[in-house]
Amino acid sequence: MTVATPEPLVVGSPDLLVPPTGEFWTDDESTKDGPHYTVGEVAKFFFAKGPDWLRWRHDPTPPPGKTKADLSHPDGWFILDGERIEPRRRSTHHRYYTLYDIERMAHALAMNGGIDGATLVKIIRLVKTEAELHGVLATQGQPDADVLLGKVHERLGQQGLDIQTYGESGEVIVRWKRSYDGVLSDERQVVGTSLGDALQQVLRHEDVADEADAKEAADG
Repeated sequence: MTVATPEPLVVGSPDLLVPPTGEFWTDDESTKDGPHYTVGEVAKFFFAKGPDWLRWRHDPTPPPGKTKADLSHPDGWFILDGERIEPRRRSTHHRYYTLYDIERMAHALAMNGGIDGATLVKIIRLVKTEAELHGVLATQGQPDADVLLGKVHERLGQQGLDIQTYGESGEVIVRWKRSYDGVLSDERQVVGTSLGDALQQVLRHEDVADEADAKEAADG
């Protein structure tokens, strides 16, 4: 399969593209039972296009006697991380999509130069809103990054707390020092798939450290 070299994305609202945990706002398990969308619904509502546009983005191979629509993407536009995103099929063989499919399709289209970053943000906003309305948001019931950050500050203390985040290859690195009666510990570090994931790791790390300290104190 051929995957185009991604162009840099200029995104107006990057926080919308990165959920507090995980890679996407939706997942296959939460969305497989619905809502489901037809080819026409996906093309019109999420991409502001017609159904033929969507079909050709999946498979640019022309019917007999027709000119090929897109020589630059012979395997289609919907390829993400080397995986081709295909429409699902009902028992009647009609195509349909879940919100998880649509979210990944939008990212694939952006990575392959089919839409710009601002358009991607608009599509992800629609996906996220639909997921919230139907109660299938993958992050529902999970604390967001602001809540987790507040818990980290409360847990570690403000004095001497140093949290730094860096984004490289989609990863978030959090470095911090904990204050023990005004004395800072050695620097600690975790790597997460998102800020929320990394902050949850910080709290789990400190849980383990507290348990070890309590055991040491109990052992005298």
